[in-house]
Amino acid sequence: ISQDSHTHLLIPDIKSYQRAQQKIDRKFDGDASYITDIARATLVADDVKTLMQSYRTLAETTEVVLVKNRFSEPKASGYRDLNLLVKLPQTKMIVEVQLHLSEIADIKSGPEHQVYEQIQNIEAVAQLEHRPLTDMEMMQIVKLRQSSHKLYHKAWLSYKRQSLAQFDTTQIGDQTQAA
Repeated sequence: ISQDSHTHLLIPDIKSYQRAQQKIDRKFDGDASYITDIARATLVADDVKTLMQSYRTLAETTEVVLVKNRFSEPKASGYRDLNLLVKLPQTKMIVEVQLHLSEIADIKSGPEHQVYEQIQNIEAVAQLEHRPLTDMEMMQIVKLRQSSHKLYHKAWLSYKRQSLAQFDTTQIGDQTQAA
């Protein structure tokens, strides 16, 4: 798909046992059956048209189990992508595939990653102490998200100026779910 659509393919290492266990404990209340991103890949497109072409090809060649359309429902930070759970045709394994726009991907892997880690650490401390976030912690998170939101908003505006008529969210499968 990457070669056909002229997107950049990123295949990170398989999620480490330690990171998987943290996610299971923090996000899934100890239930490992919910973890779906042990194996994952990212397709990075330079424009909306190419991103949608990649999505359509993926939907035609695999079974898309779930779509989180973060273009229509961005995360609190302003981050946008298509996050898919895909059943691989041969192994039937469910994996995560993220479809990114290049400027947004650059922010995610750069300045936003540090913000993400800071927020995760703040939330983890509260969770480990079995307490809600304090007002100070919530203010820290809001401030961190505002800085990210500015970066993502600026990047998104450059794509909105492109022909967004091509980015019709009705083209995204029935599995669409808000992030």
